[in-house]
Amino acid sequence: MAPVGILFDAAGLAGVTAPLRPYRAVDDCLVRNPWNADNIAAHLPKPPEIVTVPGDHFVFLAPCPRRMAARFPAACQDPPGVDRAAIHAQIAAELVAFFRRTLGPGPAPPEKH
Repeated sequence: MAPVGILFDAAGLAGVTAPLRPYRAVDDCLVRNPWNADNIAAHLPKPPEIVTVPGDHFVFLAPCPRRMAARFPAACQDPPGVDRAAIHAQIAAELVAFFRRTLGPGPAPPEKH
């Protein structure tokens, strides 16, 4: 989520062979995409599945309790039309599907007795 990629170049990412699905926020002003998520994507040996979600950098934080939202509005309040809880549910479902598709279904759940 909102990867900091400005520190990496092609040599630093050459050994990354795992499938990646980084998420970035369309209006992220703290970890700007051209120097971070886009930089990582440009330098990986295998292109990642970059996903852009609405909102700013803080959309990746869990929805804030009312008291916290009052104290930290910049981190807790999303613009109209951005539903943080729905975005989190979407990301969770997409990541489960991504891991199953790229890593396999995993072990079977244990049998109930």
